[in-house]
Amino acid sequence: MRIEVTNRLSLAELPSWSALRTYRRKLVVDCRKAPAAVWGDAIGVQYECAGGFFTVTHYDYFDGVNHWLYVIGKNGRVRDFASIPDFFGFVQNVVVESPSTISLGFFGTNDRWEVTLSSQGFWSFGAADLARRPNRFILGKRYMALRQIKGSPWAHVAQTAVPPDAPATASRRQGRG
Repeated sequence: MRIEVTNRLSLAELPSWSALRTYRRKLVVDCRKAPAAVWGDAIGVQYECAGGFFTVTHYDYFDGVNHWLYVIGKNGRVRDFASIPDFFGFVQNVVVESPSTISLGFFGTNDRWEVTLSSQGFWSFGAADLARRPNRFILGKRYMALRQIKGSPWAHVAQTAVPPDAPATASRRQGRG
């Protein structure tokens, strides 16, 4: 199996009569509407892999960002779906670790998520697998395994902060800074 960056996926708005049109979008594969509607209003990451695609969608709201991970078949149908906890920021530092594993980071945390993809699928009913998958995906075959790797606590460093080893300026020497 090989994982490669792609831009073959996009999202289209749902019809105006749809009650969920704010939070969901119709999946588009190669400029053709697919049978699937996905959560999120934007695609953050998309890769082509054996059997289809891996994508991360998100919905940005005032206090954070919802993220959803999908394995999409070549036919445009969702094969596996999982949600992860909300973060303050978007996907960053995406690394293809192996021919079947991708790791993701998110702004606002040093935690990483390791996603291992399986083209054949596997059965798993662990508590973490069940908790992250909604409705019809709870008892289905898994095409991705998720693992959260805890990082050190995240702290935002202000741009105006002066490093402790910075040379003293006139204002700092006079006690004004």
